[in-house]
Amino acid sequence: MFLAFSTDAATAAESQITGFFAGQGCAIGPATRALATAEGFDSGSIDALIETARADPDSIETGGWLVMSSTLCKIRPPQVRSELRLSDPEIRSRITAIDEYEDETGCFLHADNLYEELLATRGWPPEKANTEYLRFLAENLVSGDLAFYSDDPLRTPAGLQLTSGACANVPAIGEIERSHESLIANFDELIRIDMGNVICESDDAPSWKASQLYKDIETFDSSNAWTSAELRFIAMGAGWIEGITMSDKGIPRPPLCVFK
Repeated sequence: MFLAFSTDAATAAESQITGFFAGQGCAIGPATRALATAEGFDSGSIDALIETARADPDSIETGGWLVMSSTLCKIRPPQVRSELRLSDPEIRSRITAIDEYEDETGCFLHADNLYEELLATRGWPPEKANTEYLRFLAENLVSGDLAFYSDDPLRTPAGLQLTSGACANVPAIGEIERSHESLIANFDELIRIDMGNVICESDDAPSWKASQLYKDIETFDSSNAWTSAELRFIAMGAGWIEGITMSDKGIPRPPLCVFK
């Protein structure tokens, strides 16, 4: 009986730590290990997970990072929480009327002078304002409250589109919602399929090949030609692109890329 309880507890603990890393891209490296430790996971449990992952030939080690195989760990959309909310006056004042654009119906967010206002209203330093805005984008793109959507790769969306309330009364809302649902359902595949095309030290993520590669994912059913842009916004806000500042675009880390 005691052995059974011990085995169950060990299995639950392993599932818990794997679940944590799933939200970090199934990638174990300096940054995510520090985050796991801060969440209360001990070094022994992390090391045990590393050994399990290394025993799987489909896991990838690159530049001090270990990306667990999809069999061991499914990459989940990161659960980011920003101090900025859609209901905040600094945000609401930057959302357009639904009929503002003649050729594109929808409520779009424009961040013109947002940083300056946040410095004044919140007392934040510039880097915090930048970080919180990126986290805001990631949180709301994952939840589906915002979308960066167009079915035409040659037509850049007018902005990040609000998808709730009266702003949802747009012709493309069905396609926007279906595309978002497919992005979330296929998040693991969307990230992994492009990993080998991006060199962490020198390239942007996702790569220029990504949009074409997404078409090879049989279960991915999306009409959004700008999926790669949504994924980049999410990665930026989640910290998967490290070192982003007001003047530096940062460097992607696995699972978005591999080191040369």
